[in-house]
Amino acid sequence: MNLKYIIVIFFITSILSILSININAKANEYEDVIKVGVYESYPYYEIDDDGKVSGYYHDLLSLLQKEYNFKYEYVVCDFDEGLMKLKEGKIDIMFGITITSERLKDIIYNEVSIATEKFALFSNNSKCNKLSSIDEATIGLVDGSTSSQFMLRYFSSVGISGDYILAGNWADLERMFEEGEVDIITHNISME
Repeated sequence: MNLKYIIVIFFITSILSILSININAKANEYEDVIKVGVYESYPYYEIDDDGKVSGYYHDLLSLLQKEYNFKYEYVVCDFDEGLMKLKEGKIDIMFGITITSERLKDIIYNEVSIATEKFALFSNNSKCNKLSSIDEATIGLVDGSTSSQFMLRYFSSVGISGDYILAGNWADLERMFEEGEVDIITHNISME
């Protein structure tokens, strides 16, 4: 055989080998684990002391996993930390993010909502039985939550000032309410 012919076959074989490695690498790319940002938000997500996750979004993700056969792992964080990790690509998805014009710049949303939230005011102080008495109350809100932002705008528009205390998450807000640190909270109406 001619030496040139052998060299050409060698190069073609080498190129085909490299291409097949890349094709296999691309196929294996889809076997990656999806990182899901999860934060305490009853009843959508609950995280127990052992880090076990439950709630509506967990159930939905489990059903999707069974149907579409993918792997995922939870990355436990608070809401703001989760938003930052999502923007930085450190997690792949996060449920329960309200659409805002600012977030639309960095986050891709699905077109159909998977949940509707209904919030209400809860009071453990008998003196706070009407809106006009809220000025005298300590109001607990979750820092950065959409419902808290809505309530702050509403209170401001109707001239209610009150004394606001911000909790880091829903579990802390519930604890503050139960221990009497705050008189009024805004919370999901399914709160037990």
